[in-house]
Amino acid sequence: MSTAEIGGVLATIGNTPLVALDRVVPLAGSRVFAKLEKFNPGGSVKDRTALNMLRGEIGSGRLVPGRSVVVESTSGNLGVGLAQMCAYFGLDLVCVVDTRTTAQTLALLRAYGATVEVVTAPLDGDLLGARIARVRELLALLPDAFWPDQYANPLNPAAHEHTMREIADALDGRVDYLFCAVSTGGTMRGCADHIRREGLSTKLIAVDAAGSAIFHVPTEERRIPGHGAGRRPPLVDTSAVAEVVHVTDLECVRACRTLVAREAILAGGSSGATVAALAKLRDRIPPGSRCVLVFPDDGNRYLDTIYSDAWVRGHFGEVPDVTARPGHHLLRSLPLRHLISLDDLTDDDLRAIVRRAVSLAERPRATYSTLDGAVVGIHFRKTSTRTRTAFSAGALRLGARIIAYGPNDLQTNTGESIEDTGRVLSSMLDFLVARTAADPAELRAIAAQDRMAVVNAMSADEHPTQALADLTTIVQRFGRIDGVRMLYVGEGNNTAAALALALSRFPGTELHLRTPPGYGVDPDVLERAGKHAARHGSSLVERHDVHDLPVGVDIVYTTRWQTTGTAKPDPDWRTVFAPFQVTADLWRTSPDAVFLHDLPAHRGEEVTADVLDGPRSIAFAQAENKLYSAMAALEWCGGEDLA
Repeated sequence: MSTAEIGGVLATIGNTPLVALDRVVPLAGSRVFAKLEKFNPGGSVKDRTALNMLRGEIGSGRLVPGRSVVVESTSGNLGVGLAQMCAYFGLDLVCVVDTRTTAQTLALLRAYGATVEVVTAPLDGDLLGARIARVRELLALLPDAFWPDQYANPLNPAAHEHTMREIADALDGRVDYLFCAVSTGGTMRGCADHIRREGLSTKLIAVDAAGSAIFHVPTEERRIPGHGAGRRPPLVDTSAVAEVVHVTDLECVRACRTLVAREAILAGGSSGATVAALAKLRDRIPPGSRCVLVFPDDGNRYLDTIYSDAWVRGHFGEVPDVTARPGHHLLRSLPLRHLISLDDLTDDDLRAIVRRAVSLAERPRATYSTLDGAVVGIHFRKTSTRTRTAFSAGALRLGARIIAYGPNDLQTNTGESIEDTGRVLSSMLDFLVARTAADPAELRAIAAQDRMAVVNAMSADEHPTQALADLTTIVQRFGRIDGVRMLYVGEGNNTAAALALALSRFPGTELHLRTPPGYGVDPDVLERAGKHAARHGSSLVERHDVHDLPVGVDIVYTTRWQTTGTAKPDPDWRTVFAPFQVTADLWRTSPDAVFLHDLPAHRGEEVTADVLDGPRSIAFAQAENKLYSAMAALEWCGGEDLA
């Protein structure tokens, strides 16, 4: 019996559209499509599975209308697919569900005439196991009972070879990435079988629920049915999977609501999971790719869960704001964050920002949509080449728009208070990147509002974004930060302070500071960095004798002597600084060390030309990394999860 031989609405199974998604997770130079399985007559992709599993048994005579009883374990959608077909063919159906099945699904099952049994107690902590155990009991109790067994029946994946064929035909065989939510494994395996048989280059991305046991992660409670399982079904074929992405229940909720807000698509939890998974991988997808997401069902069955503010608030403590202010990607609803000092970052934040910057550097000309619609103010009261350009270009590459302010453009020059300025700017901007070279308390005052993120692009005591660029460069060169040994030579200025506060957060690092007498690092900074070092097993030593050099360091670092152009009070300061010039002779104790400089450089003062322009110098790669670290910092401040 073929699908075409089945009458009524069931004959439409498989004629589901492929639609473009342009606004949910925009990808630079790539296209995103969704296969809308909700247009099957039973409202989900499981119609395909149900039909394929039953029609052969009916044709063979094993299932007899008016006599046979179909018994199946389901989280909902397969049950609806079976219910409509059993109603059409005159078969009795018993659906064994659990407490996660939505009220709308239960009503649909009963409307089709199915008998519903709800399992309420897990078996060994597993609701799926409890459902299957009840199915086995019913098979023993009911005469002429038949279990299709969606978890192991090869007719399940066979149905989805047609799903993949429809997708490939619609896109002329060119599908670069296919995102499938995994439950029984049938859709994923069927698509994989077609991909392999036809020799397609499609990379299959398996989307699983956080807390699911399918791909061997620690199990935990899951509230949204449709994807994930308490055990690995036999149909799951891991060899076909290019990558597994785990998605939390809250990420599903955010993504589903984003689909409604941006594309007017009311989708179920598994559909939202594929959107959230694409968002997690978006920066690793090459431009020009074609990505297809399989949307298993629509959102009508989730109106009392995913789309209920009361339910979401009760389970997650928040209702995602998918119409968040510009500057927040719609899949994120985290609070804004200020970056005024490196001490504003947790250890995990610091590592995540650097990791993200390294990733961005791998695609140097790429553009992104992370800050799509955001407005970034760039306010520099001091001269700047690298930092100002990095944040301006970085904001543009992330999709934001910028407003640049010169040193005399704001009314603070005519007496308006810093607090009032911050309050006004925050009503119009999403971010303010400021270089003041003044007391950081000024930036804290601007940040005393909850609408605009403030980024310190350099203050008198600290240059945090320079340190982020430095750490990015270290990872590029050495593949790690932990255990790196650095010699810093020169004034204990804001760059040195930032290095001390940053490197001390990484286990096993050593920072040897050689600063001129009277020009050391601020004692408060040394105390804070020392606490980090004690906690992480790193070391920090400052001395004022440049002839007392460590042996075998990995990095030699210096900065210009005239920091930010500020005059030094000592008229003889050049005499004090002269011994601290970085020359080739310094490499005698560390011949393999590389050279860093935060630039601009004055050849012949703090460093000789043969060092800055020599083979050991990576100072200009370090300067380029200002762009990528600025982009990563903006994403973090905008609420992005960079983990």
